[in-house]
Amino acid sequence: MSDGQRLRCLAVCDRAEGPIECELELPAGATLTQALEQLRDRFGTLIDWQHVAAGVWGELQPGSYRLLAGDRIELYLPLLQDPRQARRERARRRR
Repeated sequence: MSDGQRLRCLAVCDRAEGPIECELELPAGATLTQALEQLRDRFGTLIDWQHVAAGVWGELQPGSYRLLAGDRIELYLPLLQDPRQARRERARRRR
C-alpha cells in the first residue's frame, strides 16, 4: 500500500447498555493503539478505557499489531459476573 492509502476496519464493543459498532478509517499501516485512540476520541466516557482489552477477530493483540483492511477490532470489557456463578444461580431459581 502506498502512504496515501487508507484502510477501513470495524470496531465493536458489547456493553451492558447495548453494543457499540462503528467503522474506522485509518492510515495504511495503522496500529491497534492508533485505532483505540480514534475510538477514545469518538466514544469518550461511554467505555471504561482503564479496564478494556482489545483484540482483532477474537484474539487479544498488542497495541503494536498492524491492522489490515477489513479487520474487526473488538473491545473486551471485564465481566460483571462470573458466568459459572450466574448459571448456578439460574439453576437454583428454577428448582
